[in-house]
Amino acid sequence: MTPKKRSIVEAAVVCFAERGYEATPTIDIARRAGVAEGTIFRHFEGKKDLLLRLVRPLAANVIMPAALGEFADVVAEAKGDIETIMRTMLHRRIAFVRRHAPLVRILLQELPFHAELRALVGEQAIRFVAVAEPVLMEHAGAAGLRPMQAIRLFASVAGGYLIFSSILAPDAGWDDEDEVNAIVQFLLRGYGIRS
Repeated sequence: MTPKKRSIVEAAVVCFAERGYEATPTIDIARRAGVAEGTIFRHFEGKKDLLLRLVRPLAANVIMPAALGEFADVVAEAKGDIETIMRTMLHRRIAFVRRHAPLVRILLQELPFHAELRALVGEQAIRFVAVAEPVLMEHAGAAGLRPMQAIRLFASVAGGYLIFSSILAPDAGWDDEDEVNAIVQFLLRGYGIRS
């Protein structure tokens, strides 16, 4: 990436995270980047192209564990133990979201308004279910849940914590270990794996 393109990307992340995509004119991105507005259009087809190039890679990694290989590695390391898998995946997702909080904010803000992003997230979810299904059927299946239900429930509870602790109230003194314990125990009991 050229220095100018990098400065445009960095400026867009700040602007979109602060004000949202719709409320950010390209002239503001250009000013923050220290370039002429036309420079943006030499590197990107338009503001929407810039947005999609920012969040498309993130959507695949934050919503579904990095290239799906991460889940297989965690399952192998945990020898199939569902509690260890849940804890490990939660800790890794927390670290990822904290590291990329501004981009995550943009993704969450813009997901309802861009069909391309919704399609990507849906596609990743379907791919992840296919990879995770054997583990989920062994554990959540015993509780009468289908794989997509188990993933949706896990994502809802874990995602709620990630949104609150990284975006809505990042300075509230969260105790990640305590929250991970609460989430895992809640889900295990809900799935009927622990009494």
